[in-house]
Amino acid sequence: MQTTQESRTTGWVPNLDAWEPSLVQARQVCSRYVADMEQGRQPYWLTLTGANGCGKTRLLQQLFRQAQRLNPGNPANNPIWPPDWETRPRGAVSVYEDSRPLCRWFTESGMAAKMREGFWELPRLLQEDWCVALDELGGTRDPTNFVADAVAQVCDLRLGRWTLFATNLTLGEISQQVDARIASRLIRDDNRVLTITAGDYALRTRPRELWA
Repeated sequence: MQTTQESRTTGWVPNLDAWEPSLVQARQVCSRYVADMEQGRQPYWLTLTGANGCGKTRLLQQLFRQAQRLNPGNPANNPIWPPDWETRPRGAVSVYEDSRPLCRWFTESGMAAKMREGFWELPRLLQEDWCVALDELGGTRDPTNFVADAVAQVCDLRLGRWTLFATNLTLGEISQQVDARIASRLIRDDNRVLTITAGDYALRTRPRELWA
């Protein structure tokens, strides 16, 4: 039985130099997420919300690196896996292998740009991957709903798989400003949303004399 929310396998916890209550909770929740990955628990999503500079992307990056380490498709836990398929020349042989699920990182705008370049099937290709992280959810101007539709498709296809999001928006704002389908899926089943209420890290740690 787990007696703490932190990992009981590798003991991993995120590198987070802060003691604000919501960041303490974030440290525990992120550690628990990695522990659940390590222990083969049923996958679920974790969404980090909060204002600019509160630490969301830093936590997301650390979680993603742990997912890369734990990915069962990673040959011998190779630290350079997966290969950088996005930068290969157009027309080159795809390195994507269904038998080796990958870990994928995108910003919302980066994913949209990739699809507009011709990777229209990107949401489908992400369906079977071990872990997908999407930063800056809801941060792209989207007058035609192209981005929202793409993200909603990713959400539909990845229910029940390890998936990470970070956003400056609340669930209510995502529902009203982006797409209600996305907001609903972020909290469906065992999916979890963690709100960080700490202010901008740079502003919290900036030397006082510079404010004069």
